[in-house]
Amino acid sequence: MKLPPPPSLSELIDLEQQFEADAAVSRAQLVRRDAEIGRSINASALDGIALYRAWLGAVRDPDQPCMGRQVDQLRRWVTAALVVGGFLIGLVAVSGWLSMASGRPINVIHLWAVMVGVQLMLLLGWILVILPERWLARIPGIEPLQWMLRAVARVVPTAAGWVGLRLGVSGGDKLRDLYARLRRLDWQYGRVRFWLLLRLTQIFAVSFNIGAALGFVIMATVSDPALGWRSSLLNADHVHAAARTIALPWSRLVPQAVPTREEIEATQYSSLEQRYVRGGPAAGTRVWAAWLPFMLASLLCYGFAPRLLALAFAHWRYRRALRDVDFSHADFQRLRERLVRPQIETQSEESEEPCPAGAPGIVAGLDVAPAQSPLVLKWAGVGESDSGISQLVQLRLGVQPRRVMTVGALDTNADAAALAEAASDAAPVVLIVESWEPPVGDYLDFLAALREHAPRRPIIVLLYQCNEEGRPAAPKPFDAEQWRRRLSLAADPGLRVDVLVEEQAR
Repeated sequence: MKLPPPPSLSELIDLEQQFEADAAVSRAQLVRRDAEIGRSINASALDGIALYRAWLGAVRDPDQPCMGRQVDQLRRWVTAALVVGGFLIGLVAVSGWLSMASGRPINVIHLWAVMVGVQLMLLLGWILVILPERWLARIPGIEPLQWMLRAVARVVPTAAGWVGLRLGVSGGDKLRDLYARLRRLDWQYGRVRFWLLLRLTQIFAVSFNIGAALGFVIMATVSDPALGWRSSLLNADHVHAAARTIALPWSRLVPQAVPTREEIEATQYSSLEQRYVRGGPAAGTRVWAAWLPFMLASLLCYGFAPRLLALAFAHWRYRRALRDVDFSHADFQRLRERLVRPQIETQSEESEEPCPAGAPGIVAGLDVAPAQSPLVLKWAGVGESDSGISQLVQLRLGVQPRRVMTVGALDTNADAAALAEAASDAAPVVLIVESWEPPVGDYLDFLAALREHAPRRPIIVLLYQCNEEGRPAAPKPFDAEQWRRRLSLAADPGLRVDVLVEEQAR
């Protein structure tokens, strides 16, 4: 069976743009619209990106500007700018350095250190960034260095989030929402962003090396740059040994690109001398060009070749990150259920016996109906029996819970048992909490522990409220919004907040 092509960056952006637009549409309208689209595209026969790609083509307005296409076009322009800019910078840097008429030769030690040595250091930093943390944990001091390098990219968004979280005005709410959304997108698409940025850096580096190599060729052809060396601590033997070590990768293939002991001795000069040729006029002028093949070979071997390999690796990982995008978070699951599940009317013309804990007006069927029986965790203090909670959850989700466990009490063993149960399989976890209590303290700690034990499982927080008669009722809008807003800051795409009981509109 042939797999569909991985999603493109523009498709992912368009999907998120459509999700953002759908947030302002009522649930009933979304259900009707997507049920019709699901029938038209035969949604039950599709899965993964093929399903969402077909839905996007059906729901997108042709006259609406596509942000994905605009961002993809911007990416192309940025790539072109990096190619041209890197090439010109490399060409100008080498040509300008080799054309300096300072009255003395150009110190090849400085030239090699800047044009090749700096690149090797940057490449080493690049490798430290991409290596898995578990590989570096055994090397003392390397893991903190990797953390520091990765933290540099988070300085600006973290600072913006810190400011937004502490603003109490209306603009602060918008910044908090934007910060939460950006964190959620980073959770969902962070690997795509990470490898896209690393690929762009290597595109620039490859272009820089091509321009620098061309600069060596052009200057050697149209001019006579003089390359020598000087040092207060090194002698000719030291420099010869270093040159031979550096030239090991190409010494057998291109022996002309390895300066001999005599050429190295002849090209040594001092800042106190008035003449170039250390060995006198008999040494000639061509000896000063002996370092040019060595520098060109060093640039190709230690600059261009590693960067080309790094670019190929980054491109492969970028494509793999696109293919491995996880479509299990709440927005995608809500959409899939609206497309695949038949639209069911839950209101009966005849009177029915209410469920033991139920009340008139309860709406059945959450957008996300788990394919597997969920594990239900009831927070201590929820005034409902396990059987009543089980029936309410079944009515709300449309699937029978496999087990109801109590958490949040003084008995920490119960919490540990619930976390172990949550980690046992991939079924969703439903956490029932009292809506009137603010989502702080123990709630947040338990959710963090739950996510740690079940990193890939959907977590649905259902808000419980009872009325004056002790019957389940819809939570107050303020309480529900407080929970949604606070948990959105967790930026967990697999975590969603909804109400256990939702009253029908009158």
